[in-house]
Amino acid sequence: MSGYGRLSPDEGPNRGRNMNNIRVDYTSAALHPDDCQQKIEAACKFCDTQGWTFGIQVHNTCTADWLSTLGSLDVPLSYHAPLLSKYFMNLANEDKRYAWDSANKTADLIQQHGGNLAVYHGFLMTDVPVRIFGQFASFDEAMRAAYREELSQPERVFCRDFLGTQEFAERFERVKARHAALNKQFPQVTWCIEDDYPVYGAGMLLAEQMAQVGGPLCLDISHQWIASLLFGRDFHEQVEATAQTGQVRCVHFHANPIRPDTPIETYRDGHQSLATPNCMDLPRVARILQQYDVTHLVLETPEADLRDLQLLSDWLS
Repeated sequence: MSGYGRLSPDEGPNRGRNMNNIRVDYTSAALHPDDCQQKIEAACKFCDTQGWTFGIQVHNTCTADWLSTLGSLDVPLSYHAPLLSKYFMNLANEDKRYAWDSANKTADLIQQHGGNLAVYHGFLMTDVPVRIFGQFASFDEAMRAAYREELSQPERVFCRDFLGTQEFAERFERVKARHAALNKQFPQVTWCIEDDYPVYGAGMLLAEQMAQVGGPLCLDISHQWIASLLFGRDFHEQVEATAQTGQVRCVHFHANPIRPDTPIETYRDGHQSLATPNCMDLPRVARILQQYDVTHLVLETPEADLRDLQLLSDWLS
């Protein structure tokens, strides 16, 4: 794995449509002690043939021991915040202490293990502290604290359209101000707010919010796919509108098999291999990102492997 030192994901301006500027990360959820070295060496070898940089994005469910192991590798790291923390970084909460405690913990760990880019979900329509899912609770168990019936589809956890409400406007202004403050207070970290999977009163849902919140941004392709279906938007227009802000520093690239005619009650997040049959036209998405010089792609699927890298290469050629 020599030659893959601790490069910043934003090192250099990454301008110009040059495939050699591309960095592709596996999520840490795709790596396990029994195959970690083999998978990383294979990925590094493939990326080297493309002139890419290979990295790892440490997921927020990562344990302390596994983080230490990943930090000891000669591979650049990025992070899905918060790390080893108690609370979701909800910038919309009236009390910012929970978010800032998690940010402090995460910033210290990033400084310890190297790298400078962290993505995070930062907008829930609640003042209730929400615990992080992972080792001690499932996603639904943790997020249930944020559920509000009046903000949800009837008898479902999916968001209804509350984007025109006064409460949303007030909370969104709070998120904007605190996202900027987060990047100012912890300048050693590039904090990228991510578009949300549209459940449990999440508020960062569409390209309009991404464009208005101010950078830096992380675009999750599958989250945008489901939000576009739910709110009747054109998916590729949403992707392009976010990409053309020039603020997208990282993309979570994974497939979602949900179709436009799929019943809402069976919607789910993606996090599947790019080879999974889907209706998203992922080659078109890749070309949109390439057009706007978005060069840091994270294969945020536990299935990430060489076939995903090969598909990206085919689509970006």
